[in-house]
Amino acid sequence: MSVEYVVKAVKCATDEEIHNFKEKVLLGNQVKERGLTKRIQDAAALVFVYDGDELIATGALKDNLRHQRTIALQSGVDLPQAEYAGEVGYLYVNEAYRRNRIGSEVVKKIITAANGRGVFATAQSQNKASIKVLTRCGFVAVGQRWQSEKGDDEVGLYVLWKRSS
Repeated sequence: MSVEYVVKAVKCATDEEIHNFKEKVLLGNQVKERGLTKRIQDAAALVFVYDGDELIATGALKDNLRHQRTIALQSGVDLPQAEYAGEVGYLYVNEAYRRNRIGSEVVKKIITAANGRGVFATAQSQNKASIKVLTRCGFVAVGQRWQSEKGDDEVGLYVLWKRSS
């Protein structure tokens, strides 16, 4: 398996790339479709993973200050914009490619895109694969969990603090 990781600023992504990115993200059943294209377009960076011409995985450095403030309130953890580049999100890996550490590599690309600033992520407590990827990449669970909009689960905050100079 030879995969290619492509990191792009959103302004450099084509409409087709954004559409394909969105379609993959929706397969994960973790985000609401309403407004998703706009939220993707507001991201600081997108990660596309290809096997040949096939898009097999996605991830983003999400830049949404209002959402960041909401997460800070729900978790009880301060997430100042000056210290955090944004949220790791829209992480999706095609089922046939899972358990090959592609998700970890996507997260590492997002961390690099943060240019030394901290990043954070949220994960449903039942999503053991995402939690494993985050902890493998150095994220630490912090704060209090809160009720998921999905009903029977809780969401936790995971942070990777900014790197010291």
